[in-house]
Amino acid sequence: MVLIGTGFGVIFGFGIALMTFPKKEEPVLLSAAKNGIDVGSSRACAPIVYAATPHPEAPPGAAPSAASIDDLMGQIRSPNAESTASTAIAFAKLNELARSDPAALKDLIRRHSSQTDEATKAALASLLSSFPSLEVTDSALKLARGDAAQRKDAYDLLGKLPSADARASLAIRQALETEKDPAALSRAVAALKSTSVAEPVQNQAILARLGTLTRDSDPIVRSESLRALAQLDKAGDIAEPSVYQMLTDQNPDLRTDALFAIAGSQLKSDRIKTALINLLRDTGETPDSRFMALRAVERFPMTDAEYATYSQSDAALNAGYLNSVLDRTSPEITSAPRAGGAIFSPFGK
Repeated sequence: MVLIGTGFGVIFGFGIALMTFPKKEEPVLLSAAKNGIDVGSSRACAPIVYAATPHPEAPPGAAPSAASIDDLMGQIRSPNAESTASTAIAFAKLNELARSDPAALKDLIRRHSSQTDEATKAALASLLSSFPSLEVTDSALKLARGDAAQRKDAYDLLGKLPSADARASLAIRQALETEKDPAALSRAVAALKSTSVAEPVQNQAILARLGTLTRDSDPIVRSESLRALAQLDKAGDIAEPSVYQMLTDQNPDLRTDALFAIAGSQLKSDRIKTALINLLRDTGETPDSRFMALRAVERFPMTDAEYATYSQSDAALNAGYLNSVLDRTSPEITSAPRAGGAIFSPFGK
């Protein structure tokens, strides 16, 4: 018999990492492209590098056929794919094929530009980002001059390119000022978080623009802008007032945006700490938001009264989440006593 205490923080931490925005179940291709098999993205994971060898189905030195790429894409899209491991193999073959022959890279660029399926497009963008070349950047910049859907795809791809790419950084900064489509603008803001800003004057202009966008009517633009602002504004002069305003807003969605921004930055102030403590005391607040506030306030120095609130909230929220986890597990675990008494541990005595 053991108590599940500190270990539960791991369960919650993992849950928060997945909590960003509600989303539908994604196909294995999109899931792999975005959540762990990034085939060379410079941001999400270390680049996957494969030796430049001929495609196993083609004679040495032969140009890759459209059929061979179609076959690999078909393997990824196949409903019979049983695991992300099989998806990774197909990605690896595409990666190797593109690295070994410029014609294959050109074909992948063409497919990305004309692709309409979101899952396939996301995978192609992730794959192309592992080949930072003039051709890839040129293709993205051409899309940036297209319609709203094409511009959205362009910013997504540009944001995946290495931050040293000056043309990519410039295109994204310009989009902050000129883009009118909310979906495309939100992608540009998200891409900005991974691009470098060379000059302080440019940085201040971007921070000021992000501050304005935190009040945008579109919720996704507003949320992405707040998160980017909290990350980029190291001094917090612009980010702190915006985050505090949303953290104390009557709209629960705005409070959630502020909590995510705090979680993804090192932003600190006395009034933000006070607002977080007040969220912990508010039993009418959602458990998810109170849990995020709990984790955020841990990095602040606390008075005795504040620490008492933190400790009480920690115990209550852990107990509530633990019971909800137990309710979703096996009959043996669900029959165990609930928090407040001895708790059955599936990990041993």
